[in-house]
Amino acid sequence: MTTFKVIFEDGREEVFSDEHRSGVLYGITRLEQTPIISLLGIKMISASSGEVLWPASEILKQRAIPDS
Repeated sequence: MTTFKVIFEDGREEVFSDEHRSGVLYGITRLEQTPIISLLGIKMISASSGEVLWPASEILKQRAIPDS
């Protein structure tokens, strides 16, 4: 079973089954456009592989090519 993890600002982590991943990501991206998002205290959502799924700013950091 593959999973994804929701990491909260206070350090808590919750692991969920991948079958809920698309619904959670859809909901969080919709809430991202409202003031409610700050009340949830979600820092990041990542796949079990470590790939960042949310927020977009962290995805860009993960994919950035380091300066040589």
